[in-house]
Amino acid sequence: MSTRIAAFIVAFLAARWIAARLALRWELDAAWTRNTADGALVAGLTAARLAHAALYWEAYAPAPWSVLYFWQPGFVPVAGLAG
Repeated sequence: MSTRIAAFIVAFLAARWIAARLALRWELDAAWTRNTADGALVAGLTAARLAHAALYWEAYAPAPWSVLYFWQPGFVPVAGLAG
């Protein structure tokens, strides 16, 4: 496993943990905060992948469905944060 992937996983788990702690502190529904963190992950990954595909559309034009191959490298981190 690469260091970048390990750091991503650790950051995501930390975000879920922080969301759960804040939910307890502010008396919010813990499941809702975890679901929100999960939704933010999906939205960020999708935005980062779509931005990469837009930048390198020539490579994806012959097989546009390959944009959905999230296991392949190719993400734009800034777009992921914005998403």
